[in-house]
Amino acid sequence: MKTLETDRLIIRAFTENDFDFLHELHSDIDVMRYILGRVRTTKESEEYLKNSLNLHKTEQLGQMLVYSKEHDRAIGRCGFSKFYKAIFEGKEYYDFGTLDALPQNSKITQIIELGYTFKKEYWGKGYASEAAAAQRDHGFRDKNLKNITSLIMAENIGSQKVSSKIGFKECGRCIIHGTASLKFQITHDEWTRLYG
Repeated sequence: MKTLETDRLIIRAFTENDFDFLHELHSDIDVMRYILGRVRTTKESEEYLKNSLNLHKTEQLGQMLVYSKEHDRAIGRCGFSKFYKAIFEGKEYYDFGTLDALPQNSKITQIIELGYTFKKEYWGKGYASEAAAAQRDHGFRDKNLKNITSLIMAENIGSQKVSSKIGFKECGRCIIHGTASLKFQITHDEWTRLYG
């Protein structure tokens, strides 16, 4: 995995040594409220890290650790994940981990989604926008993606602002993990016009 660097951040692949940080992040209900609506168990965090490491190795994708140069510590995660997508009765449904949560008898596809999660003491300081913009540029410049999607729960105003700030446009309603959500997207052509 390519390490990304911005003025304030280093964004690198996870290692097995990052479990304690990742589990601490996943154990804060304020952080997880808009991801799963609950904290992750130790076993779920272990599985999450295992899946991330596998995605790093096999597809050069996955969430990556975000490290603050100024604070000399890990402050969050940001990167590309694979989501399952189903369309049923005119609605789009998405789930990260399992097909069981999606409507049965619907066509299932996968999308690449840009997500970001930060420890709450680092909210409101522009870190999410900075990391997500670096990943956006990496996705278009180095991975030749045609478009990038962000799936954001409808109540998560902060993440919606981040997505809009880095050029994504709201393009519809959807259901993520059974929760009403919004889909934001930017195409390669839009990125080229705005930032290329």
